[in-house]
Amino acid sequence: MKPFGKFSMNAVETYIPDRWLILKTKLENNVVYRVFASWFGGYTGSDSWRLNSGITHCKHEDNHYVFTGESGSIYRCRVGSYGAHSYGHSFLARIIKNSVDVEAEILPADTDWKNIEY
Repeated sequence: MKPFGKFSMNAVETYIPDRWLILKTKLENNVVYRVFASWFGGYTGSDSWRLNSGITHCKHEDNHYVFTGESGSIYRCRVGSYGAHSYGHSFLARIIKNSVDVEAEILPADTDWKNIEY
């Protein structure tokens, strides 16, 4: 059993989060969009989250948005699962609040993910 909806195909990590958000970060004139993925831990585990390296490409496939990251990792994010569990959302809110040099914002759910210039 692979933890956190993660599996590997040809050394490329693929993640399938329970919930996901897109975070837009800006440092000076450099804008980077990142997937903030979160998973529910269930009865025996704890909730977890992961922030990708930066999105380079997005495509719509079946009932998922498929985001490719700068590191080559792939995030298959279910349409309709946009958001985060309470642990992930509170952690992300702290990151945004405490950011000093980096501007960060969570993009709205109705964003057209395929038409952003990553």
